[in-house]
Amino acid sequence: MLFLNLKSILKARGIDRPTAFLHNAGLAYPAIKVLLYSENRSIRLDHIEKLCTALQCTPNDIFTWVAESHHQDVDNHPLAPIKRKDENISLQEALRKIPISQLKEAVTLIENMGKKRPTEE
Repeated sequence: MLFLNLKSILKARGIDRPTAFLHNAGLAYPAIKVLLYSENRSIRLDHIEKLCTALQCTPNDIFTWVAESHHQDVDNHPLAPIKRKDENISLQEALRKIPISQLKEAVTLIENMGKKRPTEE
């Protein structure tokens, strides 16, 4: 079954006020409540686009797949690439552990990762 991976993405991005962040991204409060606090059965395409734009990600990042027990060959299933292991990424926590002397180097590396490469046009 497909699920939203939204809370872990928000945490990884260091967004500590998800409701305000999503509202600023153009989502209405009722939609935010459904996205964050309920098990969705459906999601609007324009909401997916707004989430991807605000979080700088793809739809594959937003969704995660949990195989149901009747799937025999889970690794070869077409949805296997979006099956997530317990990803608990916290950039803020990682940055707190870096010595101050290496912090500038870490920031430079992160900034360079975000720059568009010439082959990505």
